[in-house]
Amino acid sequence: MYYVVLEYTDKIPEQADTRIFVRFRSEDHFKQTYLIEQEHGLIRIVAQGVSALEAHRLVAQTPETALLKEAIYSARLPEGGVDQESLNETLYQATCIILAHRETLGIDAVHDPYHLDLTEARKKTQLDALLWLADACSDPKNGQVNLSLFKLGLVYVRLNQSIRSDGPDDGDWLD
Repeated sequence: MYYVVLEYTDKIPEQADTRIFVRFRSEDHFKQTYLIEQEHGLIRIVAQGVSALEAHRLVAQTPETALLKEAIYSARLPEGGVDQESLNETLYQATCIILAHRETLGIDAVHDPYHLDLTEARKKTQLDALLWLADACSDPKNGQVNLSLFKLGLVYVRLNQSIRSDGPDDGDWLD
C-alpha cells in the first residue's frame, strides 16, 4: 500500500489546513487520482510513501482550530444560520478527534487560561462568532485550542442567540 498525507488549502475555506491520509494501491494510482485537485491548488501533499503509523502522526498535527472550524462550517444552514443539533454533533466529533490527536502526539491537555473578551462575538452573526471563537481560544504559538474556554464561549454565543426575539440569525444579535 502507498500512503499519502494531504492538506486542504484555503481555496476550500471549510476544510482549510485539515489533513487527511489516503491509502492507494501504488504511487501511479495516487498520481492518477489526485492530479486534478493538486493542479487546482485544492490540496497540497504533506508526505507520500510513508508508513501508516507516520501518516496517522502527520494527520494528528492538523491545527485544532481547523478541526473546530470544519465542524462549525458543516453545521451551517443554507440561509446562513447554524443548525444547533448538527453543531452539537460535529463539535463533539471534532473534540474527540482533537483529544485522540493529542494522545497520538503525547500532548497533555491545554491548561493555560487565555484571556477571552466575548464582547467581540456580540458584533457578529452566529456563524462568524463561532468561527471567531475557534480562533480566539487557540494558542497562536502551537495552534492548540483551550477546549474548556471554547465550551464556555460556546455557551455565551448560544445564549446570545437564544436571547434574540426576532427569529433566526440575521446578523444583528443584540442590537
